[in-house]
Formats: sequence, C-alpha cells, structure tokens
Amino acid sequence: MLLALPSSASLVTTTPAAIRPVLRPRAQLLATRTALGPADLVSEPTSTASGSAAFSWEANWYPVMPVSYADPVRWLMCRFHGWRFDDAGNCVEVPNAEAGAAASLCGAPETCATSYPVREVSGLLWVWPEAGLEGLGRSLLEEPVALGSGAQDWVMTVPPVSYESMVENSMDPSHAPHLHEGTFAASDMVPLTDYSAPAEPLGDEGFTVAHGGYTTKNDGMKATRTFRSPSFVDVNYELPSGKQQNFQLFFVPSTPFETRVITGLGLPQLPVWLPKRELLADLLHAFFFSRSALWRFNDQDRLVMQGQDRNQAADPDRRQAAWDVATPSDTGVSTFRKWLAEVGGGGPFASSGAAASLPTTQEEVSRWNVHGKHCPSCKRALALLEGTQAALGKMALFAAVAAAALAVAGRLASGIVATAAAVALSAGSRWAAGGRAAFFGMERELWLPQVYAR
Repeated sequence: MLLALPSSASLVTTTPAAIRPVLRPRAQLLATRTALGPADLVSEPTSTASGSAAFSWEANWYPVMPVSYADPVRWLMCRFHGWRFDDAGNCVEVPNAEAGAAASLCGAPETCATSYPVREVSGLLWVWPEAGLEGLGRSLLEEPVALGSGAQDWVMTVPPVSYESMVENSMDPSHAPHLHEGTFAASDMVPLTDYSAPAEPLGDEGFTVAHGGYTTKNDGMKATRTFRSPSFVDVNYELPSGKQQNFQLFFVPSTPFETRVITGLGLPQLPVWLPKRELLADLLHAFFFSRSALWRFNDQDRLVMQGQDRNQAADPDRRQAAWDVATPSDTGVSTFRKWLAEVGGGGPFASSGAAASLPTTQEEVSRWNVHGKHCPSCKRALALLEGTQAALGKMALFAAVAAAALAVAGRLASGIVATAAAVALSAGSRWAAGGRAAFFGMERELWLPQVYAR
C-alpha cells in the first residue's frame, strides 16, 4: 500500500495549496520493495452483496503519521543515487550525469516521481493513494475523518500484525480481563451479554456497535465502537459515574502482516513558560514509552494476534468462523468480518496477488523497531541518554584516576571525595545506560514472566 513511505517521510513544501504531493521516485521504489506499493491494493472498487460497486481501498484518505514525525524539505532526493525531484514530481538533478545527458534524463517521463495528494488535518499527515490527475480529482471530493476539536497527542507504532487482526482486536473488549493480566484480572470479568449489532445491509462507510460493561470496574456503562472505513475506530465510554472516555485509533494497512497504528493519547501538555520545555517533553515521552506495563500490555495483544495471523494464513477458511457469533461478546468481531466480506472485498490485500509471507515467529519485538525509530521524541531522548552515558563515564574514569593519584600523594581526604565522585558518576552513567536499554526492551528471561504474569 502507500505505506512504502518511510516512517520519517519528507514533505515537499514549495506548493502553497492545502493539498501537497508526496513524491516517490521509481528508482527509490526499486530499492525499497520490502514494503508494498499502491498497486498491491485492491485498485478497483469492490462489489457489495447487492452487486453494486461501492468501495475502493485506494479511493480514501489514510493518515500515515503524525505531522510532527514528518521532515519538511524543499525537494526530494532518492537515497540510492542522489537524483532530486521537485514538488511536481519532475526530475531536476542527476548528480552522476553530464549536462546533456542529465537534461535528457530529467525530461523523460520515465524519470518522473509518482506523487500523491496530501493533507495536514488534525495534526496528522493524510495521503490519498491514487496517483495522477484522476486521483487528485477524487481526493478533492472527499474529506479525511472528522475528529472533532479536541487536541490529541498522536503517537505511532508499527507492530508486525495484520490490519484485519488489529481492527478485530479493537472490536473485542471481552478479551481484556483474560488476556491483559496485570492491567485487568480475570476475577473481575463481567459477562458481556449486552452487545448490539448494526442494521443490515452494512454500508461502505462502516458501522457502529454498542455494548455494556465487561469488568466490575465498568459494569453498567454504555459504550459504542464505531468503525469508519477504511482505518478509523472511535471508542466511547459513558461510565455509571457519568465520566466520559474516548479512544481514537487508526489502523492503516502497510503490508499483509504489518499495520501502522496511530493513537490519540490526549496527554497533558507542559506549561509553555517552563525552561527547556521541549527537552523535558522528550524525556517524559520516552519515560512513558519505556514503562514495562505498557509493553507488557502491547505484547500480550501482539502475541495472540500474530498467532491468529499464522492460523488464518495456513487455513484461510478459518476466517469464515469469525462470522459465527458463539456468544454475544463476538458481535463486534463478527460485524467487522461481515463488512470485510460483503463490502470490503475481503480486505486491503485480498485481490492484490501479492505474496503474503508470514512474519517470522518472534517472541520479542524490539520496542525500538515498533515505536522508537519512528518517533522524533524518542530519537532525541535516546541521543541525549547516549551522550549523557558517555560523558558521565568519562568523568567517572577521570575521578577514579584522580582519586588514585591523591591517595598515592597521601591526600586521603581529597582522595575520598574523588572516590565518592567517581562512584556517583559511574552510577549516573549506568542509569543512563539503563534508560537507553529500555528503548530496546528486556531480555527474554525478564520479558516472558511479565507478559504471562499470573
């Protein structure tokens, strides 16, 4: 799909319109075929149960990352050989060609970059994955999902899990007490018997399901889960206490077994008058995303969903079983599977012909690969911790040498002070090293008991 774009994609900023192109040179495509391109999507509108063409996976706006993750530039350069392109997709420089040959190459249609309409809405970068004037025209007739006026702190993770399993999981609240030990508890489970399905036939725009509580802490609540095709899930809770909770989630298919998950956290902002506000914000963000409880929760979900992906890839007929509502709590999953089959043509990659190679069996996935390398705040915080670790280590060594020299010189009091400084600096260096290691996760021996805590 369109998400062959790198996680820190560059925006060409010379076009002053609301819609700006994202460029992808064909030469770059040849070098980055580890991700799928737009041609791998179901490009023709799929047919509904009534036989009318209603839905196209390409003719939609997709959020590809928070705007804060993007890297604005005034031109695009292919990282393979340095060819450069302007905001219209025209080749403007071939570094290794003579002047005459460069002019000929840049004037050839084959060397133009492919461009896609782009918008910045609600703090997200949206892409319409149809190239050319036809795609641009259709994009002007549609708007990205309306998210309301509330400000969100958008964060992105890229787990090795299929789009279908990710959306299913968001429609299945009853798994939480049993799977998420440590956050919930099976002993607090309340049978989810109140789960209502939408009227049929399902429309191409999506659907809304409603349900009650599923633990003793939210028993009696009124909840809705809205799927807005192709990628948005909006969850709303009205608790018995009157408290309102809202969770906004985007699941954007990248490959058959990889999904971009963009979540609105709504975290409190630091005061604007605070000194070093950006630095502190980066450190707080990194601390939040290095917590073991957060990754235990994510890994519990991921392991189950990866197992589901493997089972369904081995036996595609198993997907049909998802239509069967064994209990009322299966209503959300069943409704989504019906929508995929009756409206969505089986899914974003169902008719692509792309080889859907299964992800490797991984019990650990680096936090850095899933989130950190995509996140500017995490990358800045990691660089700070690496620099701090190195600086404190050098100072600790210097203090230790000074302590030894003072002791030899008979200046014991000063030597004791220098020794204490060396110990403190060494401890600080180890603390920074521990913070750095938290970006990459724990060793297996520590990780498994936390995920499967009982």
